[in-house]
Amino acid sequence: MIKNSIFDDIYSYYPVCCSFESMEYQNSNKYRKYLDLIEDNSLKEKIDKMAAPIIRSVYPNNSIKKWSNKEKPSVHYTILLKENQPLLDDDIELINVLKGTRWDLDLYVSLITYTYYCKITETVLNKGNWDFKIYDVKEIIKSDKLNFMNKKFREHGYIRLEREEVNKVIPNVETELHEEGKVKLFHCLFSDIESNF
Repeated sequence: MIKNSIFDDIYSYYPVCCSFESMEYQNSNKYRKYLDLIEDNSLKEKIDKMAAPIIRSVYPNNSIKKWSNKEKPSVHYTILLKENQPLLDDDIELINVLKGTRWDLDLYVSLITYTYYCKITETVLNKGNWDFKIYDVKEIIKSDKLNFMNKKFREHGYIRLEREEVNKVIPNVETELHEEGKVKLFHCLFSDIESNF
């Protein structure tokens, strides 16, 4: 169950009933506040100091990559689920080492509110074609690992949102890449760029 405060937090950063392309949106205090937030490196560093040790404690033998996309309202980590396998500079070389299938845990920690979200991405390279499938984290990750991670994040005030929660449409909001009626909670809290969640 999503707390009402999460919606309040979203609406404090996203103008309501307003086209993203309009001057009203671009000049609004909410959008300026949003831009300040996603450019706040000190906040991102603070989140990383909290989240990275938790992730490392759950996945001590896995390669972890932190993404530094300045356009996301979150800090995003990708954990390669194959233990003791370093990330390689070449994605094709890595997936070949993994015998054609790569499994990753993608974890997003919101800059807007005390929430995080996890999903599993399966990447397959078959005869030169890339194929991606998204799974709910509970389908793949053992419950003891997930429970431990949830406990550690909760100690810092963060709650994990479920897949059905991040798929909820946020009424009356538009983002740069999604028009009103198609904006999901995921777009507002974690990434406007990505759509598979």
